[in-house]
Amino acid sequence: MSALYFHKDNYNEEEAIKYVRCLIKSNNYDLTEEEINDLIINAKEKSIKKGKEGRKETANNGKGISVGFLEYENNYIYQVIRLYK
Repeated sequence: MSALYFHKDNYNEEEAIKYVRCLIKSNNYDLTEEEINDLIINAKEKSIKKGKEGRKETANNGKGISVGFLEYENNYIYQVIRLYK
């Protein structure tokens, strides 16, 4: 699991997304730009909802990558998780 932390005071979403894209792509080079966009959008949507046992869910495309987004104290955190078989 890799995580990128961005302080809320200096948060630039466009810049943050560039880094997240690179991190996702480095973990699975075969993903298309559309698949990466979907992962990021779904991660933000799921960050609002709570999953089982009150935990927030991650976005997963079934190709070995999960992406999470959360707010913690004064930070926005993107998590990129590579799943191995």
